[in-house]
Amino acid sequence: MDILKRLREEREMSQKQLAEQVGTYQQTIYKYEHDISEPDIQMLIALADFFDVSIDYLVGYSSVRQKADMKKMLGLSKDETAFLEAYKKLNPKARRNIMDIMDTLVENKSKK
Repeated sequence: MDILKRLREEREMSQKQLAEQVGTYQQTIYKYEHDISEPDIQMLIALADFFDVSIDYLVGYSSVRQKADMKKMLGLSKDETAFLEAYKKLNPKARRNIMDIMDTLVENKSKK
C-alpha cells in the first residue's frame, strides 16, 4: 500500500494521526503500509473517504485518483442528494416504509 503512505505523507500526517481519523490503531496503518496485512472493505471505504479518492486508486487498480461523483453524474439536486444521504442511514425496515410512502404518493398523483 505505497499509495496509502504517499497519501498520508501528502497530508503531513503520522500513522497515529491517520489511525485516529479512520478509527484504527497506528500499528494497523503500519502493517498496511508495509504489506504485512490488508485492510478489509470497511477500512478501504474509510480510507478512501478520508483521502477523497476511489478505492480503485487506493489499492493501485486505477491511476484515476478522484472517485466518481454519482450525484453530479446523475444531475441530482441538493434536495435529492440530501434525501439519498438520509435514506442511506436508515435501517431496512425504515427504508421499506419510505418506499411504501413514495409508492403511495406516486400512485395517488398518477390518479389525478
